[in-house]
Amino acid sequence: MKVILASHGALAQGMYDAVTIILGEQSDVEIISAYTDGNNDIDSLAEKALRETYKEGCVVVTDILGGSVNNAFLSRMRDNPRIQLITGMNLGLLLELFSKRDELKETVICSIVEEASQNCIYCNALKSETREEEFDF
Repeated sequence: MKVILASHGALAQGMYDAVTIILGEQSDVEIISAYTDGNNDIDSLAEKALRETYKEGCVVVTDILGGSVNNAFLSRMRDNPRIQLITGMNLGLLLELFSKRDELKETVICSIVEEASQNCIYCNALKSETREEEFDF
């Protein structure tokens, strides 16, 4: 299944670069760096990326809910139920997604998103909890 990583600027490319350092090159991946190098027409970029996915489907990961990049794919998802759209791109999410690529059905994708959403942690709060635990005799 094709994976499309799409973001404002070069975030998607940077995330993919990090994935390849950890997991190696991935097949059938398309990167969209919107609003760079004259790539201002996100609707055309989304349409082009999805052109060959209508039969087999694809997973699209965008950077932020409500942003123009996500909205371009959201509007196309309504016409093609085989598009699996995830927003809130982060490295943990992508590592899980690529690691479980052979089993990407809705329940697995939901599980990946749930797990990734728990990776946003305010570390200062952990620091104070850890100190109290470290010195608890």
